[in-house]
Amino acid sequence: MNVYWRVVRVVVCLAAAAGLAACRSGSTGQEEFSSEAMVTRGAIADVVETVGQVAARNERTLSFGTVSGRVLEVLVKPGQQVPRGQPLVRIDTAEAERQLREAQADLEVAEAVLAEAQQGVASTELALAEAALKTAEAVQMSAQISLSVAEKAGLTPLEEAALDAQVSLQLAQNRLRQQELGGGASTIRKLEYDQGFHQRVLRDARPGQDLSATQEELARVERELASARAARDDALRAAQEEVAKAQQDLDAATAALKRARAGEENPLAAARLAAQQAVTGVDRARKALDDLMAGGESESVQNARTLRDASLAAVENARAAIAASTLTAPFDGVVFDLFVTVDEWVDPNDEIAHMADPSELRVKANVTEMDISRLQVGQAVRVTLDAKPGEVFGGTLTTLPPRGSSENGVTVYPIEATFESAYTDLRTGSLGNLRVVVGQKTDVLLIPAVAVRYGEQNDPYVVVKAGDGQNRQVSIKLGINDGIMVEVLSGLEEGQTVLVPLLAPTESGGFGPFGSSKQPGGADAVRGRAVA
Repeated sequence: MNVYWRVVRVVVCLAAAAGLAACRSGSTGQEEFSSEAMVTRGAIADVVETVGQVAARNERTLSFGTVSGRVLEVLVKPGQQVPRGQPLVRIDTAEAERQLREAQADLEVAEAVLAEAQQGVASTELALAEAALKTAEAVQMSAQISLSVAEKAGLTPLEEAALDAQVSLQLAQNRLRQQELGGGASTIRKLEYDQGFHQRVLRDARPGQDLSATQEELARVERELASARAARDDALRAAQEEVAKAQQDLDAATAALKRARAGEENPLAAARLAAQQAVTGVDRARKALDDLMAGGESESVQNARTLRDASLAAVENARAAIAASTLTAPFDGVVFDLFVTVDEWVDPNDEIAHMADPSELRVKANVTEMDISRLQVGQAVRVTLDAKPGEVFGGTLTTLPPRGSSENGVTVYPIEATFESAYTDLRTGSLGNLRVVVGQKTDVLLIPAVAVRYGEQNDPYVVVKAGDGQNRQVSIKLGINDGIMVEVLSGLEEGQTVLVPLLAPTESGGFGPFGSSKQPGGADAVRGRAVA
């Protein structure tokens, strides 16, 4: 049995060696394993490909927005189709209902106050308005008289104020001097004498003599002396402060007189302002009286109406909070996700559910700055999705941005395409390839893209199988490359056979998609080809 298997193994190895030798060709200066492909004529498309993601045109993550509370009911399930307006989630409205009852009670009170104010407006409000007008007119008259007196007096009041300030300062200085000279000095001297007397009695006392009365008297005298000295210091400090205040008043009066004489300040400004304000007060009082006589509302009625309006707004707000406590579907669609459960507390901005309308799906993707210039709105799009292998979905390019954004140092442009039909079995978030045909040629020479090799100067060539069994290199010029086939503009003829390398060479240069990405037929040459 062992001999048998040895023979079988030898036969298999010999057959494999013969097959490999049949695939070798050596006239190009290097040996490699290859297959063969024929130069054919056919059609080829120039495409831009990128990775996209399915999204709904109408898609939203929902929140309550203005209210918070405990989730009371979850009324739908993920994947459920819902019409616009259908309740999705409810939160507890007990607090909002309490606020509504309070607001309604306040509104009843406010309406009663308004009704009472409107009934009692007639004679009382009219009399008050007439009295207010007379008072305003009296104030206006007094202000006008004061202004006339000030205009006639000129700078005299400022001069008199400066003289009065000078006299006040002199009087304050006199009182300070009196306080410094007198100010309880006789009382203090008497207490100081009594203190010295009692201290001598204690000093000269005989041994065993009872001195308790003298000690008590000395303590009383020392207390009164300390109080007298403190009173003198307080009076002296008050007199000094009075002098300082009088000096400030004199400086201010002198400065005001100096500014008035220099024309820097108008001494009549205060009187004129008071007269103007009095005129305004009369106009306001007269208008209020005229409004009442014409059937207008008094101030008390206006206040009551304001209170009523505020109470009504509070009622409306409470009702709105109750209505907002039920989250409803903003459009016809599918509930794809729910983020809350019953008894969970939610805040206004918490995410509650995610909805989308699958009847209007689109594909969102990014393209490079090299590709954006090749795209136009309205071009046909073909989409293949990872979730639907083997299926191709048609669509139209609908959105091209005016500017791009930088991502990881590369400028990209977001594009969008719509599906040509309503594919209800597609789910938002699905990933796939988006393919846009930007050019197409027919009846051109084609070879597999992997058959193209590149020289030291990145010049493309192929190895052509000759009829005499010798292979030769042929320089070619390339056209459109769709990632699988490539157009040959010159260098080959229909029916020729080219060798397709099966292993990448180890020397510099390279060929097909295995070579440097800088080469014309490398990764950069396949603009926007599928990257996933």
